[in-house]
Amino acid sequence: MEKCKGDVTPQLEVTIENGVYVLNTKQVNYSFGGLHKVFEYIFEKEKIEDLEIKNVLILGFGAGDVADMLLKKYKFNCSIIGVEKDPVVIKLTKKYFNIQQYNTITLLNKGAFDFVQSCEQQFDLIVIDVFVDAKVPKIIDQESFLYNIKKLKANSGIIFFNRPFNDEVSRKQTLAIAERMNQIIGKTTINKIKSYGFENCVLVHRY
Repeated sequence: MEKCKGDVTPQLEVTIENGVYVLNTKQVNYSFGGLHKVFEYIFEKEKIEDLEIKNVLILGFGAGDVADMLLKKYKFNCSIIGVEKDPVVIKLTKKYFNIQQYNTITLLNKGAFDFVQSCEQQFDLIVIDVFVDAKVPKIIDQESFLYNIKKLKANSGIIFFNRPFNDEVSRKQTLAIAERMNQIIGKTTINKIKSYGFENCVLVHRY
C-alpha cells in the first residue's frame, strides 16, 4: 500500500496480509503481523483478562497493535498512553489503522527514554516494545531506564518487555537485561516465542 522512509526507522511499509493491514520494516513486523502473535501468546499465558487494568503505558506504540488487542479483544475499560518516537509511524497509523476510533488513547510523539524520565503517573500495565528495525536502541538498555520503569509501575502492576532473541548478540543482551530487571524491579520471567521465523523474548515482571 505504501513504502516510505521513517525519521527513525530506515524503511517502513504498509501491506495487506490475509486481509489485514500490517506495518513492517525492512527486517521485522512492527504491528499486526508476527508481533501480534507474540503479544497474543504472552497475554494469554499471563491471563491478563483476570487483572484489573485501568491505566496502560505502551512504549513503542507502532500502529497500535497492542492497544487494539487490549481494547477490542480483552475489552478493558482503560486509558492508554502510547509513546512513539517516529512521526512517520504515527502518520501511517492514523492513515491506515484507524486508531482514531478509540477515544481512550493518547498518542505522543516522543522517545521512550525521555518520556519515562519526566512522567509522574503510575500504570497497571506497561508494555515496552521499542525497536529500530530489528534492534532495541542501546539507550533502552541503560539501568536508569529500568529504574524509571520501576517508578512508573503501580504496586500491583505488570510489565512486558519485548526483545529480539534471534542471534547470539541479542540473546546475551536480553539475558543481561533480564538479570538487571531481577535486581532493579523484581522477579522477572523469560518467555521465548518464535513467530514468522523470528524469535522474540518477552520479559515479564508482575507484582
